[in-house]
Amino acid sequence: MSNRMARRDLEDGKGTEMEEINDTAKSLTNSTVEKVPVTLATPPAPVLDGGLRAWLQVAGSFLVFSNLWGFVFAFGSFQSFYTLDYLPSKSASDIAWIGTIGTGLLIFVGILSGPLFDLGYFRSMLIIGGVGETLAMFLLSLCTKYWQILLTQGIMVGLFNGRDCAILYQLHLLTSIGLLYLPGLALVGRSFKKHRSMAMAITTCGAPTGGIIYTLLFQQLIGKLGFAWTVRTMAFFMLGTYAISFPLQLWGASNLGDLASGTKRKMFDPTALRDLPFWSYSFANFFIFTGYMVPFIYLGAYGQTELGLTQTQSLNVLIAAQAASIAGRLIAGYTASKVGVMIPWITAAISSGVFCIAWIGIKSESSLIAFACLFGAFSGPLIPLPPAVFSLVCPDQTVFGARLGMAQAIGSVASLIGAPIAGALLGKGGGRDSYLGLQLFSGLVMIFGGCQLITVASSILRKPTSNNPVMASPQTNQLDKTSEATPDKEIAKPSGACCLQGTLHDGEPRGTTTTVAGIETYVVEPPQGKANGHIVLYFPDVWGFFNNGFLVMDGFADAGFLTLGLDYFRGVGGQACCFTTMVSADVDVRCY
Repeated sequence: MSNRMARRDLEDGKGTEMEEINDTAKSLTNSTVEKVPVTLATPPAPVLDGGLRAWLQVAGSFLVFSNLWGFVFAFGSFQSFYTLDYLPSKSASDIAWIGTIGTGLLIFVGILSGPLFDLGYFRSMLIIGGVGETLAMFLLSLCTKYWQILLTQGIMVGLFNGRDCAILYQLHLLTSIGLLYLPGLALVGRSFKKHRSMAMAITTCGAPTGGIIYTLLFQQLIGKLGFAWTVRTMAFFMLGTYAISFPLQLWGASNLGDLASGTKRKMFDPTALRDLPFWSYSFANFFIFTGYMVPFIYLGAYGQTELGLTQTQSLNVLIAAQAASIAGRLIAGYTASKVGVMIPWITAAISSGVFCIAWIGIKSESSLIAFACLFGAFSGPLIPLPPAVFSLVCPDQTVFGARLGMAQAIGSVASLIGAPIAGALLGKGGGRDSYLGLQLFSGLVMIFGGCQLITVASSILRKPTSNNPVMASPQTNQLDKTSEATPDKEIAKPSGACCLQGTLHDGEPRGTTTTVAGIETYVVEPPQGKANGHIVLYFPDVWGFFNNGFLVMDGFADAGFLTLGLDYFRGVGGQACCFTTMVSADVDVRCY
């Protein structure tokens, strides 16, 4: 709209604003740009975009996820076994804590691994995490009591024959599984631009694939080998997959963090507590993850106790849900690359909740399998899609890691308490009605979380104010909304300019274009009191959030944010910042 108004003004002969800009350009060119060299901050490492090396990293991360989340998804088989055979004196809610503590720690400890990845400790985290998780599995095979299983399978520290010294020896394994979670995603994210959504979807498909494998191992071996050797077989399988995956991730890799920079990362950002998009995102994820794992944990026991299925039949239901989850993630990844992340994310969350409520009417094995497939397919995208949106929630890369960690911490609480609460709602009298409270709880919290996602979309699409400069409304091409430009007096984009005026704060100086070494360059004075800072380019994109697979860390896509690490410099005759870049015409340039 602003471009059209500008062109109309020029056609009517109203070129006053254009003349002012040209005069400013000449002044800056003569007094500043020609006399002061353009000095840029050290450029970041080049962003990779596919290739054999990148796809090998996807394969390695796929195998890692098959162990991390795969074992979590397979907990439904343990839940029914513990409840009916191994620990019959414990309630379903008590046993659910075993699985949810592991899930919660997987996410929560992942908060710590993000900064370590950025500092270049990816190799160390792989070794410690892989060895730690495998050792904890071997220790689990020795457990015969509830509190021992809770510590080994739940907290991943383990006890050896109940000896207190084993607690101290294994405490360092508390972070084992969480050390591998976020770095695996970050590694893949740094390797792709155009196909990043699909690469992330393939990586996270390792979770249901691993769930299928571990469920099948448990199903085929528990009756023949018993609990101890079934778990040991799983541990040997885990060890073998890690031995394959680590070389795939590490061999020849050049994008394993920035150890040389030594840049410290904040773990907590208090300004997030006043940010509406952050809270909208966190609350939505909290409610979605509160109900997300409930069907995966209780489907097996439901089939056996309420429908009279055998253990093999009930485990087949879990396998069907996990297989459908693979298809759901791949379809969602492809869809997100075409229409953006928000639409498939909202659809997946609300649909998953509706299916949980529909679970109430299931009366046969075939209908239970149909429910498992539908829930698995629609809930699968709820894992890979949220990280793709968070860069819109927090476009400021200086606090991105801290805020993502805070959001993950909130999500870890939901993963921790969801299944035990559902188990506490499980009736004692038997019959399908005994699961009514559990089914309503999981369905309603997911529907509420899905509706909250609409608030997320609304909050990140709002026009920024001085207190909330998250992002401009994509429906308006913000050219020069400064204190000097009123709605009826907008400054035209200079002819042939490759960049536009910054628009973040009132009082921000006007910007122009000039020529440096024959290259058209954008020049802007920094806002008052901000002699050093950065420039952010915003590309309007209403519902196609991170279209073409743009994610969090870096790079450039057809939509989203591009943060340039360029410093303002003090030039002769004033302060100015010069940079060159190739951008489209519909772009909003900001300074902060």
